Parts: sequence; C-alpha cells; structure tokens
Amino acid sequence: VLRDMPGVLHVRLTAPEGSRVRRVEARENLTFSQAYQFMTDRDHATAQYLSEFFGIKGDDSLLYHLILNTGKMSTDMAASIIAETVKAMEKENEL
Repeated sequence: VLRDMPGVLHVRLTAPEGSRVRRVEARENLTFSQAYQFMTDRDHATAQYLSEFFGIKGDDSLLYHLILNTGKMSTDMAASIIAETVKAMEKENEL
C-alpha cells in the first residue's frame, strides 16, 4: 500500500525457519509441529495476499530499505537499527 509513498521506511524482518518456528511455538504455546504448520499456513496466506492484491512477492529485496535477520540478532537490536535508520533518514530529509 505504501510502496511509492515518500517518508515511509520499508523494513523486512526475516529469520531461519527453525528460529521462526520456535518463536511461534513459545508465543502461541503450541507443539513444534503445530507451530510449523501455523507458520507455513501464515506464510502462504501472506504471499497469496501480496500477490493477489498488490502484484508483488514479499521476499523481493528491492522493495525494502532494510532487511534484518532476527536469527542473527535480538529483536531489541533490530528495533534499535530501525530507529537509528529512521533518525538518519529524517536528517537527510529522505523520510
């Protein structure tokens, strides 16, 4: 929706499948198998939605200013990087 909107920072958070499943497992109080199914169902629904309504692939790196792998850093670190990027872009009047 905001693809061409000026003043918007586009960020994609990614992580290895195992890390994502373990997070879903803990957050939703599911078994590993249930969490895996939940995650894959949600990924499929998201991909279908983005394709059908916006004609895009969500994993297209050219759509984003930043792509952060939360399997390699904490969510606090990712949030800090995003906040610092917003500040830097505001200084440059790009955001």
